[in-house]
Amino acid sequence: MTDTPQPQIYYGSLQQPLHPNAQYLLMQAEIGNGTYQTAEFMQKINAVSLDGITSSEGQRDVRNARTFMQSFSALGSTIKIEGFEPNREKLESFVNTTFAEMRTALQQK
Repeated sequence: MTDTPQPQIYYGSLQQPLHPNAQYLLMQAEIGNGTYQTAEFMQKINAVSLDGITSSEGQRDVRNARTFMQSFSALGSTIKIEGFEPNREKLESFVNTTFAEMRTALQQK
């Protein structure tokens, strides 16, 4: 989404890049860089409403990101976020754009 390095999430000792759908959840939960107790982190993530996402496809994808995060959260007592600098406009656009719309935009280039 940007030219900056992709933000990272650490579930205990497992490190992964943060997909834009997961970044959207963090942004909406007002979670920034830092280390969080797993239970507190997931409580904030689970409280995020998906009502602001206009397409059912986008809601499904963000819901899947939440489920993914829930699964990996069991790997440790803390979750750490690094390099996360959310761009609200880009993240909202990403979750509200369907794959068909992305494909059409790429074909027009």
